[in-house]
Amino acid sequence: MIGPGDLYASIIPNFLATGMKTALKTSRAKIIYVLNLMTCFCQTHNYKASDHVSEIEKYSGSKLDGVIIDSSQINKDVLNIYKKENEFPVDNDLNNKKINIYKKELVLVVKTHQKGDALHRSLLRHDSEKLAKVLMELL
Repeated sequence: MIGPGDLYASIIPNFLATGMKTALKTSRAKIIYVLNLMTCFCQTHNYKASDHVSEIEKYSGSKLDGVIIDSSQINKDVLNIYKKENEFPVDNDLNNKKINIYKKELVLVVKTHQKGDALHRSLLRHDSEKLAKVLMELL
């Protein structure tokens, strides 16, 4: 499983480690990517699902066996908070691509920003229990 996480800050740096590309290419394991829930203005502004997949395949040196995509209806109030930051749900444009797509409701809404927070925090997360269940189904 690859992800979830910030594409350029959390995921791609792992592929730059010596031996990682070789390990992925020689592995018989399925390579499944957990698509981000939202774009990130500073990293993936206007990225669609295909853009994420292209970057993962480019830096990992491997074709993905599948992509897990959230299918939840996100609360409009939460979406409006993200919109103020120029961040939006990642558009799934993979329907005609030759890749397995697993659509599941995986969103977990977490607490809003806390007073005194120095860092920007995401309000949405992948629900770890739901994600684990999906991954177990794929084994």
